[in-house]
Amino acid sequence: MNLVLAGISHKTAPVEIRERLAIPEARIPEALAWLLGAEGVSEALILSTCNRVEVLLATAPDYHAVPILEQFFLESGLPALEPALYRREGRDAIHHLFRVASSLDSMIVGEPQILGQLKSAYALAKDQGAVNSVLERVTARAFAVAKRVRSETGIGQMAVSVSYAAVELAKKIFGTLNGRKVMIVGAGKMSELSARHLHRGGAAHIFVTNRTYERAVEMAEAFGGTPIEHTRFLSFLPEIDILIASSAAPHYILHRHEVQHVITARRNRPMFLIDIAVPRNIDPEVNRVDNAFLYDIDDLQGVVNANREERHKEAVRAEEIIAVEVDRMIEMLKVRGGCADHCQPPGTARGDPRGRDRTRAAETRHAYSAAGRSDSGDDAGDREQDRAWANLRTAPPRGGPGWRPCHRRHSKGLSSQVILVIGSRGSQLALWQARWVAGELEALGHECRIEIIRTTGDKIQDVPLAQVGTKGLFTKEIEEALLAGTIDLAVHSLKDLPTVLPEGLVLAATPERADPRDALVGRTLDALGAGARVGTSSLRRAAQLRHLRPDLVLEPVRGNVDTRLRKLDEGQYDAIVLAASGLERLGLGARIAAPLDPGTMCPAVGQGALGIETREDGAAREACTALEHTPTRLAVTAERSVLEALGGGCQIPMGAYAAVQGVTLRVEAVVASPDGAKLIRASAEGSAAEAASTGAALGASLLARGAAALIG
Repeated sequence: MNLVLAGISHKTAPVEIRERLAIPEARIPEALAWLLGAEGVSEALILSTCNRVEVLLATAPDYHAVPILEQFFLESGLPALEPALYRREGRDAIHHLFRVASSLDSMIVGEPQILGQLKSAYALAKDQGAVNSVLERVTARAFAVAKRVRSETGIGQMAVSVSYAAVELAKKIFGTLNGRKVMIVGAGKMSELSARHLHRGGAAHIFVTNRTYERAVEMAEAFGGTPIEHTRFLSFLPEIDILIASSAAPHYILHRHEVQHVITARRNRPMFLIDIAVPRNIDPEVNRVDNAFLYDIDDLQGVVNANREERHKEAVRAEEIIAVEVDRMIEMLKVRGGCADHCQPPGTARGDPRGRDRTRAAETRHAYSAAGRSDSGDDAGDREQDRAWANLRTAPPRGGPGWRPCHRRHSKGLSSQVILVIGSRGSQLALWQARWVAGELEALGHECRIEIIRTTGDKIQDVPLAQVGTKGLFTKEIEEALLAGTIDLAVHSLKDLPTVLPEGLVLAATPERADPRDALVGRTLDALGAGARVGTSSLRRAAQLRHLRPDLVLEPVRGNVDTRLRKLDEGQYDAIVLAASGLERLGLGARIAAPLDPGTMCPAVGQGALGIETREDGAAREACTALEHTPTRLAVTAERSVLEALGGGCQIPMGAYAAVQGVTLRVEAVVASPDGAKLIRASAEGSAAEAASTGAALGASLLARGAAALIG
């Protein structure tokens, strides 16, 4: 099977070309049918957004599909299209897809919309029967890579979408949005995001108009704005300072002569119009009207450039992740097929992309054959094929580049001769946890050794966690060691472990949980007077404390437990907030002035619990299962499901706590604004066996009650 991709994007074509090639969603089934009708094409996917139109095909190994894709694009008759059209095959097509999904190829690097658009494109193609075994696996891997990039880098920090960039442009023009009146034309997702950012930015009033008036009413109510009937919006424009157009209209809805009348009615006061729609909503001739300043989607590149330097390092890290993921996928295909570079078919040149793709196709067919089925796309045996593909993706590349054996005396089976290498951070608390796990395993007859690994989070001690990255700060390097085979298991504070683990790793065991509560050290809450200084670098703790006691002064404090206690003892703070379990494990429980009940301070997800992470297969996972505590697993599963539903990490001021009583599980959660002014608390109860779905439902309930507006 061969993969071929072709398309245009904002990097290769101006908006005038992109808007003429954009494929309306209603016509994509027809376009997919045309592509599938071509000889040799077995699967197809079309991604059409305001910034790109791309087609990805899976074809027969010896079929050269580039001419078909060129015909698909070039028969539009656009004379400037040929230089703008790019083509990718095989490995390069996978690499490009991973970069697109991870938002490295976006106009605004790090924006989250493209992943949702790619998922929608996949769902539409799947509904049409255009995506089967090959593209289904490739796109699923692209989604997983995108999640890994966002969880392990800061590329999504202060992330800007096109809508946010439009608002930033308005701020740049006016200096401030305070007192400005804004009109949003269109009530789709882009318009909703624009309204949210404008509302937060201090816009005096937001007017919303849409061809479907009920939708305009719904959006206006969400932001305290005013809905306007679409037939009347022109009459309101003389009162409007900023117009953001993002409707799905296929033609201009605002022309030069209409804007000229508006400017005259405004007595030549300037008006700024931002057109983020494709096709464009506003006639470009409007720029010829004095005191009317029109910006289209391409003009937003200036905002992108302003962020480029700050995002450069994170983008470089993301590129490294993608390069590894592409290599990993290719290498795993080779492993499953039993073929490495040195055993390419005779006559296949390593430098020939089509030859490489034919080799991969043969390897893929071999993998399917091993699973007991062909690659014909039949539904029979799907479970067996899924398991075969899972093995294909996660098996370690034996003897290949970067492969190293684990530090063990024997590689077969688990016996007293096997040394299990435990990866741990070097803090006192992390080492206590690793030593405890080692002691439990040694009591079961296993020999263990602890290897200290310094993580990115350990290297950055003077910046609040919310400013430097996600939970992966404390796990990334350890997980890389697991995947490389230099350690066998990792012991984490579960609250530090991201909800989505790298491909090939699993949460092998969750031992019985310790005290999940937060604790004040130094003084009790009642003993803290107005203006007392409380140290915490947790957004969750700070937001809840601000909600409880807005008179307190919250100040950041980083470092290990002993470092934070030393700063407290030096008088830098009147009190600090720490996890009760960490203090108790270090024999410092006497330092607790008062534990904070979950009803007062909702704990972090997984707080008080340990997470033992291993590779999917092998002796370490089998050994660790003896340390599993089922009630703890069910409770933290529910909590992590809430967090995953909210899309969260260290940047979200939220907490969740679940407890199992018999066959029933109850979980409560809190989401707060960073300043503590707003707080949403909710709870859910369900069967303990359905912990994940109960947590996910609670997360959805929080979003429905306005949590999205609080967490941004």
